Amino acid sequence: MPRRFQEKRLFRSRSDGDCPVSQRLGRHKKKLGMNALSAAFSYYLAAGRRVEEMEEDGRLQDVYIRTPELVLMARRVDSAAPFGKVVDVRFRFEPGRCDAWHLHFLAGDVRELLAYKREILSLPWILTQHGKRGDGRLVKLPASRFCRLLGAFVGDEAFS
Repeated sequence: MPRRFQEKRLFRSRSDGDCPVSQRLGRHKKKLGMNALSAAFSYYLAAGRRVEEMEEDGRLQDVYIRTPELVLMARRVDSAAPFGKVVDVRFRFEPGRCDAWHLHFLAGDVRELLAYKREILSLPWILTQHGKRGDGRLVKLPASRFCRLLGAFVGDEAFS
């Protein structure tokens, strides 16, 4: 049987009007929701990358949190380094030169970051990519300001 015909058969409704495959997919989507993991997967796929590449990027970070509530990839970098080195997950900086966290990827409930205030403040700067993917700009925020902004966003005065 030609492949095209087999695919059509999968999604054809039964005589009673039900489409079992579509129903299973719908239940699966509802179960997953748009949690942090599915948002991360969607982001990587939209960028033309595979989910496996996301996993590889995560393993190359200093911090890799991968839960349904939060996906965070961050590593220690030299904030004075060129853009290309900061965003290259394979490039390793000398530990003594690192003065910033580069947030390679962050998705999900930022309230989950409340548990990591001490780690966030362990380096004086936070670098994030600004605007569209790969536009060559980084935003450099003092870690203390990042924590204040996060505290204001989630309404937690203790985090500010």
